[in-house]
Amino acid sequence: MTLAIVAVGLALMAFPGLAAHRAWCRPPAEWSRVAGVSIAVGAVTLYIGLVLIALPTLLRFAEVEGIASMCQHVLDRLTIGGPLFGWAATGLVAIATTRAFLASLRARRSSRSARIEPWLGEHFDQGEFELVVLATPALIAVGVPGIQPQVVISEGLLSELDEPRLEAVISHEAAHHRLGHRRYLLLAALVDRVYGVLPPVRRSTSTLRDAIEQWADEAAARGAPERASTLGAAIVSVGRAVYAGGGESLPGPLETRARRLEQSAPATALVARGLTYMPVGALGFTAVFLVSGWFLASHHAFALGGYCPT
Repeated sequence: MTLAIVAVGLALMAFPGLAAHRAWCRPPAEWSRVAGVSIAVGAVTLYIGLVLIALPTLLRFAEVEGIASMCQHVLDRLTIGGPLFGWAATGLVAIATTRAFLASLRARRSSRSARIEPWLGEHFDQGEFELVVLATPALIAVGVPGIQPQVVISEGLLSELDEPRLEAVISHEAAHHRLGHRRYLLLAALVDRVYGVLPPVRRSTSTLRDAIEQWADEAAARGAPERASTLGAAIVSVGRAVYAGGGESLPGPLETRARRLEQSAPATALVARGLTYMPVGALGFTAVFLVSGWFLASHHAFALGGYCPT
């Protein structure tokens, strides 16, 4: 059962990447939430599975009174693959825990260090965020979270874009703050740090980041075709300047964003959307069922009072 829990966790984390080809037909906000839930639940499920594999070996090693000595037959039934397999799972749990902790510390430090101090650049209060203009020719447009969020742009960007396109880019960055996208990006960073060695997981976190950008694009466009076209033109202009040296080719994600803004996404029936997202619901239910089943089947191993009921 523990191996099944691990398999379900991996499947949940891999789902967004496997279903990425359908994402263009789905509302970005909806797809971002589904992908985020799938990755988060999958990461937790996989971690629980590894812990449950390691637990019998750790209990036996620790000689926990009333469990390791008196419930040996229960531990034998729960042990998968012998002590070697259990210690391998223990090592993976330790690595995952350490990497997640360090990644969260790094994310907090990065957020603090990215903030632009009042003495650097020009600062303009825009109400829900602070606009900062840096004196550099580099093309910069980035959001910095915080109690007072910042949208940081550069003089290089000011010279590259006309006023409508610049306003569209600023609206895109402000949308990230307004919609709370930081938690999705933090999730992607943590999962990449812990499980990023697995290619399907990296593909899923990349899919989530792309969906978040499209969600912010949609929010910045505000349903107005002319605003969408302006933002799409800004993406193409900046993308060509940064990535293509002024040429025609763009990285895939930028090209997809620009095309989505220029073209209305096809409407999809509720049934079709439900079928797309059904695997997440089914796998999530299976994860809950398997974890609950494990604890119900092994309740003797965790009996209170230092004895093993028969």
